[in-house]
Amino acid sequence: MRKPSEFSRGGNPARADRARLCPSARRLLGALFLGLLAGLTLAAERPLILLTNDDGVGAPGLEAVYRQFQDLGELVVVAPADNQSGISHRLGSHDPIYVKRYLIDGKEVGWSLKTTPAMCVLVALEHLLPRQPDLVLSGMNRGSNPGAISLISGTVAAARQASLRGVKAIALSLDIGPGMDYDAAAKAVRPLVERVLKTGLPDGVYLNVNAPGAADFSKGLRLTRDSGTELIFKYERVTTISGQDVIWVDGGLDPKKYPEDTDYGAMQAGYIAVSALTSDADAKIRLDRLARQLALPLR
Repeated sequence: MRKPSEFSRGGNPARADRARLCPSARRLLGALFLGLLAGLTLAAERPLILLTNDDGVGAPGLEAVYRQFQDLGELVVVAPADNQSGISHRLGSHDPIYVKRYLIDGKEVGWSLKTTPAMCVLVALEHLLPRQPDLVLSGMNRGSNPGAISLISGTVAAARQASLRGVKAIALSLDIGPGMDYDAAAKAVRPLVERVLKTGLPDGVYLNVNAPGAADFSKGLRLTRDSGTELIFKYERVTTISGQDVIWVDGGLDPKKYPEDTDYGAMQAGYIAVSALTSDADAKIRLDRLARQLALPLR
C-alpha cells in the first residue's frame, strides 16, 4: 500500500523519485547552459580577420601569415587566383569573377577569386564575409613596397581599399634577399598585429610594413616616415633576328642610402619599417596657398 505522503504528491512513486533528482539535474543543466553560453560568447568575441595578397593563392608569404596568425581569431582568405603583382588599385565591375574554395594544409580557409587584390577585398566585405572584419591583412608580399612603390603595389592597394571602407588594415611585405624567411618575418610583426587588433588605428589610416630580406629581425620594428623612393629601371634595346626592336626593362630598388627615419632607410639599417599611410590624397596640401598660386577661388 502506498504511503499517504506518496498520494499527497500525486500518487506516483516514480514521479517522486524524479522530483528528488530535479535539484541536481537542474544544477547540471545550468552548468551545461552556462558553459555553452560562455563558449558562444567567446566565439562571438573572436576577431574576424580577412587575409589577402597580390602574389595569389598558394604564395608562401600568404600561407606563412595564415599559419602564424590563425590563433588570433577567425582567419578567412579571399585572395587572387593568380599573381597580381604591380596591379595597384585596379577594380573590375563588368567581367565575371570565378570563385573557388581554397585550402591550406587540407583545411578549407576561404576562396580564390579571379580578380585583383582590391577587388578581392570589396567582394569579401560586401558579399562573402558574414560581418565586417576586425582587421584586413594583405601579404606577406614577395618584395618590399616602400615609398612611392606602394602606389603600384597590389598588396598595399588591398589594405588601402579596406581602409576606404572603414576597416583597419595592414600591408605586409618582405624584401627579396638570400635570407628570406616568411615565417620568421610574420613572427616578428605579430606584436604589431596584436596591438592593432587591441587598440585600432586612427580613422583613415592604414599601415605599410616592410621587412628587410633577412632572417634576423633582432632590431625589431620602427615607425617611419615615407621615403618617397621609386623603382630604378635599366633599359636594354636589342633587335631580334626578324628585325623587330625590343626594349628589355629591369627594375629594382634605389641603391643609394636613405635616412634611417624613413621606411626604406630603416630597412637598409635592418629594421622592419612601419609607415602610416592615409587614403586622404590631399592631406598635406595647403589649399589656401595653392588657391593663391593658381588664382582660383577656395570657397
